[in-house]
Amino acid sequence: MSNKVCILTTGHPALDDRIFYKEAQSLHNAGFQVTLIAPLNSDGYLTDMGRKPIARGETVVDGIRIIGFELGRYKIFGLPMTGLLNQWMRLGSVGRLRLGSELYSDIIDKGIQLDADIYHCHEVWSLYTGILIKRELEKRGKNPKLISDVHEYWSAARPSDTEPERTVWSRIIARFEKNSLEEVDYVITANHITRGHLLSANRFIKTEVLDNCPVLSIFQESEPRAVDGVITICHDGALPFNRGLKEMLEVIKILKERYEGKIRFLVVGDVFGEERTYFDQKVKEYRIEDVVNRTGWLPYEKVGDALSDCSIGIIFMELTENNMLAGPPNKLFNYMRYGLPTVTVDLPETRRIVLESQCGIVVKDRNVDSLVDVLSRLVDDADLRTELGKNAQAAAYKQYNWSIMEKRLLRVYNELLSETQYVLQVD
Repeated sequence: MSNKVCILTTGHPALDDRIFYKEAQSLHNAGFQVTLIAPLNSDGYLTDMGRKPIARGETVVDGIRIIGFELGRYKIFGLPMTGLLNQWMRLGSVGRLRLGSELYSDIIDKGIQLDADIYHCHEVWSLYTGILIKRELEKRGKNPKLISDVHEYWSAARPSDTEPERTVWSRIIARFEKNSLEEVDYVITANHITRGHLLSANRFIKTEVLDNCPVLSIFQESEPRAVDGVITICHDGALPFNRGLKEMLEVIKILKERYEGKIRFLVVGDVFGEERTYFDQKVKEYRIEDVVNRTGWLPYEKVGDALSDCSIGIIFMELTENNMLAGPPNKLFNYMRYGLPTVTVDLPETRRIVLESQCGIVVKDRNVDSLVDVLSRLVDDADLRTELGKNAQAAAYKQYNWSIMEKRLLRVYNELLSETQYVLQVD
């Protein structure tokens, strides 16, 4: 009988790139019986990365069972203004101090009912639920394993309206991180900074790094297309203010005036909410309607096809704590896969990969003038674009693709399930 895996996510959509298309599908293809529990939207639907509904309540996609869960109430004994206190109390005590209603009772109950061999958690709250599920199953004589998959730098990942609230949150998260590691069997991270941070909290934890690389069987080669001498600068993913929306539009305005008819800007994804309003207004004000476009949110399988038409990829995130200590972003590896030279701000892990792979240019100062200068150099120098692009694709084939990460993931699972007293990685 195949081993049962339950993947838990409280903050990502059901068809998240890393969770579903990479990890869940790799485990399913390796013979594991995989169930994913993910949040339902307000209408009771599971969603994809673009928040598009895919099914109500429960479904099966590519052999993977996906179950939706609903959030409970925040309040303690029905009292107003007790939502944050409820959350902080439960996290700070790692679930041992529990008053009032349980926000995540639905996912906890469903996780227990599955009685899986391994629970794989993807956020602070999914790890909290995983710990409670594991404790309950251990009371019943079971021995489930627990994996914490840390994509973000947790203490900095939650926005806060006030500094005092942010300070309290960071302290509670630090306490939760340290104490939760006592109950986790393995930690997976998306970069070496987070791995080192967690090892400093508990030097005995087992760890592995899985970069957010593309799946080559999905991001396949595309037929070359005629570009008529036009250079397409692109941004992959959602484009909010904190990823450089304002600066990018200013840059394109300048570049259009400098290179009339030679450049375009493509958002391989979309712009949402108030930022969409800003985007539409500025595109019209700057008179760049003819060179700026959006694909709209694409299914994961279609992203690579859109990127294959592009010439240069941009990463222009704000230098927040989470952006600098988490990552590198998926878009970096997606650009590399399609041979796009990357222009990036100075984010530690992104900088390391770009410079080691010689596949792009790091902008020292995050401002419009610097970005214009770097992009102008690439627009003017076709040989440099070609060289950086070839280096990018070579690194993607050799080191930064999901086939490499998949081997690490399966080794982690085999190590947890094996009764042998040694670890051996075999390709």
